[in-house]
Amino acid sequence: MDALLASKLEELESAEKYECWYLVKQSTEFDRLCYLVSALGEYQAERRAQKLEDFIQDYASELGEQKSGVDFITNYRALRVAAFFGLIAMKSSSYNDAVLTETYEEIFARCAGAFEKTELYADVIQRQIEKIYLSSPIDEESAGIRKDYRLYPVMLLYKILLELGRATGNYSITMTEYRYLVATTRRFEDYLNTLLLISLLRKDPGANGSFEQYRGKFDNRFLLALKQLDTLSVSGDEIKLNVGAIETVARKVHAFEAHPDAFLPEQYIEFLGSTRALFDPAPPETAAETERPRENPRFHTGYSSKFPRNRILFGAPGTGKSFFLNREKDELLGAGGAYERVTFHPDYSYAHFVGTYKPVPCVDSDGKDAITYQYVPGPFLRTYVKALENSKTDAPRPYLLLIEEINRANVAAVFGDVFQLLDRDDNHVSEYPIHASEDVKTFLADALHGAPEDFAELRLPDNMFLWATMNSADQGVFPMDTAFKRRWDFRYLGIDESEAGIIGKTVALGTGTYRRSVEWNGLRKAINDRLSFGRINEDKMLGPYFLKIVCSGTDDTIDPEVFIPAFKSKVIMYLFEDAAKSKRQLLFSDYSDVTRYSSICRAFDEKGVHIFCRDIVDSLPLSDGPAPTEAGAE
Repeated sequence: MDALLASKLEELESAEKYECWYLVKQSTEFDRLCYLVSALGEYQAERRAQKLEDFIQDYASELGEQKSGVDFITNYRALRVAAFFGLIAMKSSSYNDAVLTETYEEIFARCAGAFEKTELYADVIQRQIEKIYLSSPIDEESAGIRKDYRLYPVMLLYKILLELGRATGNYSITMTEYRYLVATTRRFEDYLNTLLLISLLRKDPGANGSFEQYRGKFDNRFLLALKQLDTLSVSGDEIKLNVGAIETVARKVHAFEAHPDAFLPEQYIEFLGSTRALFDPAPPETAAETERPRENPRFHTGYSSKFPRNRILFGAPGTGKSFFLNREKDELLGAGGAYERVTFHPDYSYAHFVGTYKPVPCVDSDGKDAITYQYVPGPFLRTYVKALENSKTDAPRPYLLLIEEINRANVAAVFGDVFQLLDRDDNHVSEYPIHASEDVKTFLADALHGAPEDFAELRLPDNMFLWATMNSADQGVFPMDTAFKRRWDFRYLGIDESEAGIIGKTVALGTGTYRRSVEWNGLRKAINDRLSFGRINEDKMLGPYFLKIVCSGTDDTIDPEVFIPAFKSKVIMYLFEDAAKSKRQLLFSDYSDVTRYSSICRAFDEKGVHIFCRDIVDSLPLSDGPAPTEAGAE
């Protein structure tokens, strides 16, 4: 048996009797309960000295003579069930003090006291059973064996049936699954674990007998309440969501999940007795909007742009790829729209990029800090939602996802099935849609105010842009396959393409006879020329902004106190460990031990650019001091 199932059995073994979804061992039929509440009302009005239980016996006997064929409750303890259903509100432990509620008065008005005509108030029955909350003050064990049960059980049952139906096509659970897995679930946010247990049990049908041994321990009268719901079919073998109710139930669960803290426990008794539903419609100020026909998002908005929808800018390190895209981003979004930036890394995954269920902090029904699980979208879905929301308007705007260092992650794994959407048609809409998972459909329905079926297929709209940067020196980190590459517009940013901003910026390096004023751009080019001479690829060379410090400010003189540490930690380290790792003698002179990074850095403090080979030094326009002698160079 699976370890999780075995753990669940251990939990059931150690649980106390009736530690589950539980009402009381009394009748749950609404018509009978309403007659019982009617008797309580008369008892309170007449202020009789007779005991309540005796009065109810006499009341049922007299009413039975008037209404033949109607079955009446004679046990006053069934009033506890009436309290669960919101027909009375308990003010103390005594039923004598209970108050008849708005809900009871509503039912009475509907049927003029002929409570057996349940068809006249079937919607109220549905509403009140769906409002039952465990563990509420109505449950005599709410501070005892069932104190940890804090949920609207019908909402959890609906959620379980919906998720199973969406996954398997069968919107039902067996009675074994209900009694020992669903009805022992303590909180709504635990539904994922319950679904997992159901899945494991279905893979090991022989384990059913192990659970059934606890049949007497988990006697579940809540089933009697569930039988009165029009949305469910409850038999001796299974509980099934009625086909015609699937959409209605889905909308109810969606509304419930959107407002998990709408009804606080301290307000529960008042709420239960009221005529409000658990999932009330929108407030008056937004009700008009919900009544309007729903506007579905458009994938083809007609948005026109000179910029490619999918583009990757690549080049050597320091060529200004991010700067270039940032400038074009400002141009793209000049008239409106929005963007989000993300940086890929080796541990970046589909869950990060698209979305997944994650634990998030919340406050439970007791007001205590707790953890729940909810679907958390990644940058792709967040941008997707913004683009689709805008697509419903008459003024489409661009929505951009900027991906830095796209090849630092395994893009095939990060994009997953979204990869298919990158293939766009002439209208810049995804040519081949993909099917959305149930989690994504539910999230999109919530975010875009629609129904899950509206988002069964995903397409990239024409107002969604994906731009990325790629350091071509790191192509070997996670290679991209041809199928992925052909869905992007690639542009190479040349090694000197963005140099205009750094021309003329100089810095004084070295000490004594080695002190020289050197232009950063000239030094960079001299190093690149030497790398080229050594047959090192251009993507390993230094771009103009390899040292970003040189482009800060408007002064053409660079502060040596800032430049020297940056040069040692970035340029020398990069050349030593990467670009010229196997050809250090090609770059560096004999002033230092080229096998030690620290030796080269110490030499740079004293000798400045003279740590480099004669070919590099001779190509530089030097000033402020004579060049060292040849002997000194040796």
